[in-house]
Amino acid sequence: MNPDNQLSSLLREWKKVPEAGTGFRREVWSRIESRRHASRSEGWLSLFALPRFATVAAAVAVVVGVVAGNLQARSAGESLYLRSVDPLSLHAHGR
Repeated sequence: MNPDNQLSSLLREWKKVPEAGTGFRREVWSRIESRRHASRSEGWLSLFALPRFATVAAAVAVVVGVVAGNLQARSAGESLYLRSVDPLSLHAHGR
């Protein structure tokens, strides 16, 4: 008899069904719950994938950048003005 035929014959005769362990279901549901909780903690990062949230975040970033740049430019402009009016005043104030 051919070894392949012997194997096929043995496989056809084999009726053993493996039993799940006693804690199998509990372990499966435990894994599902742990992954569900892990995905919740990463959930706020997925908000950036939403077009509305990404648009709002970009708009807020632009506004904050413009305001910060404006404040810095205003400060630099005040220094230039003060220097043009009284060049020694900046040295007296420690700037």
